[in-house]
This record gives sequence, C-alpha cells and structure tokens, in this order.
Amino acid sequence: MLGLPAHRLPRTTIKIPAKLILLALHRFLVSFMSSRLLGSKCVSKSVLIVEDEPFIVEALSYLLSREGFAVSSCADGNDAVDHLHKTNPDLLILDMMLPHKSGMEILEELRNLDAYRKLPVLVLTAKGQKKDRLAAENAGASLFMSKPFSNNDIVAAVRDLLNI
Repeated sequence: MLGLPAHRLPRTTIKIPAKLILLALHRFLVSFMSSRLLGSKCVSKSVLIVEDEPFIVEALSYLLSREGFAVSSCADGNDAVDHLHKTNPDLLILDMMLPHKSGMEILEELRNLDAYRKLPVLVLTAKGQKKDRLAAENAGASLFMSKPFSNNDIVAAVRDLLNI
C-alpha cells in the first residue's frame, strides 16, 4: 500500500464496545455447544434405530443427533436385541421389514422381557396399511408411522414418546 514499509503504514483503530464483543462470543459459544456437543457427549436421551436402509438410518441419525439425542443403529434383525442390551436406549425406532428377523418378532420378544416392557418403540415402516398398524399396536408398539416420513413429525414423535 502506497509503497510504504509495514511499520510506516497508517494505523486505524476501531473501538467496539466490550458488551458487543461479549454478546457475539456468547452467541458463538451457545451455537457451538448446541451443534457440536449435544450430538455426542452432553446428551440426556438415547435412541436405537433398527433399520436396514442406509439412507433412512443416515437421515434419522442426522435429524436426531442435531436435536441432541445420542443415536446408534443396527441393520440386522438377528443383532437387534443384543444391540439393545449393549446400548440400553431410551427409545427404539424399529422397521418391520428387516433381514433375518422381522420387526414384529423383535417387538414381541422385547415385550416378553421385563426390562423392555415399557421401552417406547416407534415403528417406522413402509407397510402402512390398517392391518399392519393394528398388528404393531397389538404387539406393543408405542407409535406407528409410515414411510416416507416428515422430519418434523419424526422429531415431534420422539420428543413426545420421551416426554420432552
């Protein structure tokens, strides 16, 4: 600039009120904490997704982790109950059509175990006929939702089932 050495450049001072700096810092920290830490370490509720479609698992994981839930997933019906024992989630999102063991079989198995009788289970399936809904409710589903689903409806349903 103007061919002057750096030590000879004119200095300009901008005075920013300390309150404004503190407010900006506070907003940044709140945003950072809610977007980064709530999804991993500072979570009060956890969700297990038992779903074999990777895109649905990815979408649900993103939605729920963004809302502050700890999310884990399992894609095989045979591994679902073992995964449930390992993770001990506060809520289960369960697909009905899974490889090796159906969601209905898993649900019936869970409802016969004392530890999981009251676990909230959101059945999320492409089978949306009335008979499928009744079968899931009779097996012990807390809530039944059909695919495709609305992002807002899923988040609201999870919050409702967890009473938050």
